[in-house]
Amino acid sequence: MPKEKCFDSFNISFADTLNLEEFKSKLYNWGYYFVDIVTSQSEVSIRGDIVDICPLGSDIGYRISLFDDEIESIRKFDIEDQKSFKEEIESFSINPAFLALDEQTFEELNEEVQKVESDAFIKDIHSLGFWYLNDLGEYLPQNMNTYITTEALDELEEVYVFEEKRVAKEKFLQTPQVTQSRDYKEIDVANIKEFISFHEGKKVTIISSTEAKIKSFDLDLYDSSINYVIKPYIINIVGDEQIVISLNKEVKKRRKKRVKLVLDELQEGDFVVHEKHGIGKYHGIEPVTVMGAKRDFVIVMYAGDDKLLLPVENLDLIDRYVADGSSYAVVDKLGRGSFAKLKQKVKDKLFAIANDIIKIAATRELINGIKIDTNKQVLRDFQKSSGFNYTKDQERSIKEIFEDLSSGKVMDRLLSGDVGFGKTEVAMNAILATVLDGYQTVFVCPTTLLATQHYHSISKRFKEFGITIAKLDSKTSTKEKNHIKKGLESGEIKFVLGTHSLLGIKTKNLALVVIDEEHKFGSKTKRKIKSIKRRCSYFLYECNSNSKNIKFST
Repeated sequence: MPKEKCFDSFNISFADTLNLEEFKSKLYNWGYYFVDIVTSQSEVSIRGDIVDICPLGSDIGYRISLFDDEIESIRKFDIEDQKSFKEEIESFSINPAFLALDEQTFEELNEEVQKVESDAFIKDIHSLGFWYLNDLGEYLPQNMNTYITTEALDELEEVYVFEEKRVAKEKFLQTPQVTQSRDYKEIDVANIKEFISFHEGKKVTIISSTEAKIKSFDLDLYDSSINYVIKPYIINIVGDEQIVISLNKEVKKRRKKRVKLVLDELQEGDFVVHEKHGIGKYHGIEPVTVMGAKRDFVIVMYAGDDKLLLPVENLDLIDRYVADGSSYAVVDKLGRGSFAKLKQKVKDKLFAIANDIIKIAATRELINGIKIDTNKQVLRDFQKSSGFNYTKDQERSIKEIFEDLSSGKVMDRLLSGDVGFGKTEVAMNAILATVLDGYQTVFVCPTTLLATQHYHSISKRFKEFGITIAKLDSKTSTKEKNHIKKGLESGEIKFVLGTHSLLGIKTKNLALVVIDEEHKFGSKTKRKIKSIKRRCSYFLYECNSNSKNIKFST
């Protein structure tokens, strides 16, 4: 277990000065997740001068309002409906979501976890960190009166079957065992009346949360041979002299979707979309008395002045309506079913697109890729000419890309990181390796402006290595377009950079396609890009504003 110092906390108080970058860095090292909307513990959201956070162990969130770097107000808010409480508070405490680590300790622990030979789906601090605390941890049972159950010992055998763990198995085996009770056994009763009659002569206790539930099981409330207990407990055991049966069942909570909007940011008249009833207009919040209890409801207006009252705890059922600038929202009519038909139509189209994507992926999995030689001195010279030292994330990303390119298998990689973390530098290493090996590369951007920026920056980096770049976008003249297309088809042009104009081009020996800001391309466009050539490798990268570093995945 972690040592006591790993559970430090700090306070946020009214009128304090808050350095936002230091605050973000500390929360990241303490294990907090950066999200758009805070809906559970260990999450934080930063939207301009508003900071929402739900510390570990808290059922409510805290909303910090900043004026420049000064804390102007602190309010609690409900993470279910995102509504702020009216009363301001003076301060609150933030506990670590994982452990109270500084940046260096976090990086060291993260590096150790990354090196682990494990079949874990996600190798990060949250999933494996507790096993590699080293000096930060201590073996807790040695300082306490500790016992181990028979069930735990059985599981222990399975845990240690395939690999040794950080804690020696012998330490657990030397722990005293909890003796099993022979007086009582847990039971699962299907037919209560039959079970009671089978155990005639024993003291019978029936536990139920309500008397109505007892009647629903056709049991006599006035039967003096049964001891009824009106409690919400769930206990089902049988012994030599008595049985205890609970009519209560564990209630499974409805799995709620993540809330995507903040009520405080909605204005009356804003368009919203209900997942069943379609587009309506937000009309504020009203307290409504239902069966003697007052509850808050979100009011959504539909065509014909129809009104929908949505409990605030079901806020996950609606979302803000978003459309492109050329269209205007049309309010749906309640009960017509037109929105359900539209949803089904969209769902069918999505299934068709997904089917195409699966087919492309399956085909690429079965074919051999182009093998690129990545062990060249010129590549190492290129890295040295960058004018800065690569970060550990960049080095790792380049290493893994080079491994993929030289493996002879087709590559499908996504690189995610914040602005300015050197994603394009990583891409340039892959491009240079491909071009130097005599193969062609296509670099696709979502906009002409971005394509032009990349054209100038990459041309400057590649100049001393004798690599020329062709640019194909909406600004390229017809004469130039024809020349570039012929050069790509003949193999004379090795590297072309551009926008959607690159869709449908023919190449001679294309080996790599790079896509910048891939999230701005629709699935249809990405399918067209991937159909340029099945045998080539694909490297996509995107900006993720919630990331503190580069994240790499297949």
